[in-house]
Amino acid sequence: MKLLTRLYKTKSTYSLFNNPVALANEIDYNSLGNRILGSVHGEFDLIEGLSFRTQWSIDLVDQRDNRFISSLATVRGERRSSAATTQNLSWTNTNTLNFTKMFNQVHNLSVLAGYEQQEVRREGNRSETSGHSSNDIITVNGGPILETATSERRGFGIESLFGRVNYAFKDKYLFSANVRRDGSSKFGRNKRYGIFPSASAGWRISAEPFMRRFGFINDLKLRASVGATGNQDIPEYATRGLFVAGRNYAGLGGVFPTEIPNPDLSWESTTQYNVALDLTILDGRITFVTEAYLKRTKDLLIQRFIPQAFGIDRVWRNDADTENKGLEFGLNSKNMVGALKWETNFNISFNRNKILKFGNSFRSTVARQGFGIQGPVSNVQEGQPIGLLIGQKALGVLPTDEDNVTGLMNGTTLLRGGDFLVEDLNGDNRITATEINGSIIGYAQPFFTGGVNNTFSYKGIQLSVFLQGSYGNDIFNAGRAIIEGMDSYDNASKNTLRRWRKPGDLTDVPIAIQNETRNQPQSRFMEDGSYLRVKTLTLGYTLPASLTNKIKAATIKVYATGQNLFTFTNYTGWDPEANTFSRDPFDLGIDYGSFPQARTIVLGINMGF
Repeated sequence: MKLLTRLYKTKSTYSLFNNPVALANEIDYNSLGNRILGSVHGEFDLIEGLSFRTQWSIDLVDQRDNRFISSLATVRGERRSSAATTQNLSWTNTNTLNFTKMFNQVHNLSVLAGYEQQEVRREGNRSETSGHSSNDIITVNGGPILETATSERRGFGIESLFGRVNYAFKDKYLFSANVRRDGSSKFGRNKRYGIFPSASAGWRISAEPFMRRFGFINDLKLRASVGATGNQDIPEYATRGLFVAGRNYAGLGGVFPTEIPNPDLSWESTTQYNVALDLTILDGRITFVTEAYLKRTKDLLIQRFIPQAFGIDRVWRNDADTENKGLEFGLNSKNMVGALKWETNFNISFNRNKILKFGNSFRSTVARQGFGIQGPVSNVQEGQPIGLLIGQKALGVLPTDEDNVTGLMNGTTLLRGGDFLVEDLNGDNRITATEINGSIIGYAQPFFTGGVNNTFSYKGIQLSVFLQGSYGNDIFNAGRAIIEGMDSYDNASKNTLRRWRKPGDLTDVPIAIQNETRNQPQSRFMEDGSYLRVKTLTLGYTLPASLTNKIKAATIKVYATGQNLFTFTNYTGWDPEANTFSRDPFDLGIDYGSFPQARTIVLGINMGF
């Protein structure tokens, strides 16, 4: 109650900077959307075994957003209003010829050929004004000052030719081959199309005569595959030389470049090799799957930093090769099959990756410094795994001046009592950029990930519990680095109460010195990100037919579902699954106070008639 009193006195009087109650109460935001989803198809039998199918699909979204910020929600008492309209249209046309025939009751052949095209378009307008005379006038035209007015029109298209052949002999020897030729307007004219073949083979060992002696084996199959896939997940016009308008000067319209053209930008391709064994025993009570894979990605689509003398600091390129290899195991067991049923699904995966090529042999993610951190955190090196975390190796706090027995210096400053002792990697008795950027202090990739789901049912009652987790990954808790830096007027962590205060203090928190540049990435902010989470728990009850028949319903089920209910972890941040820069494939394991996954509870009724 005392905290609320400090946050919120009356509707016209808020306290504190960026008051959360004011932000919640004094911002009027309305959003209205309409969506049309549609699909129509036709199928025609041409001759025996040969058919033609065509399908058209459309997804149209119209969105209107209006927002007004009251003077009570801003520090300077400003009022702002904005209005935006967007339209997203996506359509797809797929045409296939399919031939299926059985020969001599042992040869089963299926051949498919197809052509597909897809287009995605987006149009939008947004305007914002300020200076409204009253909090009761919330429309855009009520603000005399035009802050911004923007519009956009963008889109891309994909064209594909594809074919597939499936062959089975006595349902014992299985073979499949596929090929795709995809073209995307996102790429330059020189490299717009890519060809991606794949093939797989399977041997149902349990169908062999010599397996009859093993009656407890219901199914045993060995399978292998190799295939290539393409990725075109880049902005629509990344290959073109782009300019942005609206950079006006002295009443004249101005433009400036934002993208360097790259007509040779092409598809990112991944080739994967798989070998797997599927086993089912004891009348289907136990199913076991084990799979080994090797996946190599070439021409990875990434943005590379370039000297700012060009006027642009980055460009899209095909500039990296990576490798992933691992093992996956899955087990499904029907533990109880009577009136009380209990089924368990378990899976665990081990993955190891490394960077085979990355343009230059060394790349620091300097874009990730900031937010109170004085140096880069993530790093890319050939031969090392993705998610390499770098920084100073902290060895503790010097209790007294005399404990710096070697005369170690931070640059040109002698380390004294209360200062952090950092490992001197090159032995020059100085803490330099080598110790800051050259030390590996963590790995963001886990040793393994897994999950287990248990389902129980008894006389209409169903209970399902799904647990997931990972083990062995590191997280750089940048939030801690900021609130334990003690070099500004910002709030601080309670850990700073353990800071060094006088000669002889034994602690791992340094002296508090304002404006001291000590927020380099350090190993003391590296934490174990291992966790086990109750991801989903569902309890349901299906009413008996004697009750549902009275209201002429086929089924009625009531249920309650909880998500992210409990998390067991030693990580001190908000969420061990945090990844602030999730859109960048190389920046893993960094948590700048990412918003945690919400704990939700849903109550519902399913009825079927």
